[in-house]
Amino acid sequence: MKNIFLFILYLTTVLLIPLKAYSGQYPDKLTVAPRQPNEKDLDKETKVKLMDDPARNTVTPPGDIIDVLNIRPGMDVLDIGAGSGFFTFPFADALKGSGRVFATEIDQDMIDYISGKAEKEEYGNVLPVLVSPDGLDPFYKEHVFDIIFLINVYMVLEDKEAYFRELRPSLKKRTGRLYIITFANNPLFSKLEFGDFRKIFMILSRDPLAGPVRKRLGGRLAEFINGRNGGDIPPDIKSDTVEAFNRLLSDRFLYTDILGYYSSDAERVQIHRILHPADLELSKWLYNRLNAEGVFDDGKKKLSDEQSRMLRRLNRAVIYGIFGMDELFSFKGRDVNSDEKETIVRTMKKAGYKFVREHDILPIHRFYEFKRKN
Repeated sequence: MKNIFLFILYLTTVLLIPLKAYSGQYPDKLTVAPRQPNEKDLDKETKVKLMDDPARNTVTPPGDIIDVLNIRPGMDVLDIGAGSGFFTFPFADALKGSGRVFATEIDQDMIDYISGKAEKEEYGNVLPVLVSPDGLDPFYKEHVFDIIFLINVYMVLEDKEAYFRELRPSLKKRTGRLYIITFANNPLFSKLEFGDFRKIFMILSRDPLAGPVRKRLGGRLAEFINGRNGGDIPPDIKSDTVEAFNRLLSDRFLYTDILGYYSSDAERVQIHRILHPADLELSKWLYNRLNAEGVFDDGKKKLSDEQSRMLRRLNRAVIYGIFGMDELFSFKGRDVNSDEKETIVRTMKKAGYKFVREHDILPIHRFYEFKRKN
């Protein structure tokens, strides 16, 4: 867990998570290598600013999450990897001055910040705790909690099964709940990523590169594009657009149609200019891998789960590039490789937990609820 704070910091801010440089060799599996900032280059104020970025209120709204947690007065809540206290203080508010929120961190700057804010704003029920970055700190074993909460922490734990097995006695029997929020792999598009939709429809109407996308929309959306004269986008058209773009993610010929939209190799180079630099090398790798496996040759060939995931990632990259969606939606954690639901549930089961349910309320995250087996 060394340097876990910096890793989580990067995952939860608007900083880009780039890929390893393309080596010319295609790896067996697709991996993402986050570039961690140098700890010496980040002062406390910078860390807090990044951790408290307004985008987090949209992608992980504390109010909606608290509604799921069902925090009640008198509870003891554990916020593991609390950072700047983005969730710690809303949890404390939900306790209405009672109970306790233990905000654990491995970064002294964040502990100092939470302590200072708690004292300044008179949060008597917020208790910041500096913990070791290696394994499970002894502090956890000294307490029993009603709620244990982790967001964007699970994927950076080194030995997940061992960590949660040791943590298990610290969760209250029967009524205690442990919540894990982690990034979704290849999530569907959400309305958040389209801004007010005006830029999307302007590009659909005017940019030749959007032609292969536009011809796939059809029906009401095509009529709307042809007859639009500016103004706001109606709610039903917004919903139809999100659904249509999500269908495009699984379109195995979208990328090749865009490649074929230009007649010469020189013109095709323009396609790669639309891709975000962090997507460019990945897209080349994905295209070559899928092409070598014949994915673009036969529309009837059934794709493996891995091929489907790679195709969705390839199409997402080119759609983002064509429509400049990075300018509309700046939260970049969406491209982090996280464990699949089945893997997380299996790991937690081995560690002594029972899967309760998944809460489908977050646009680019998965939100899981667990309890002790006994």
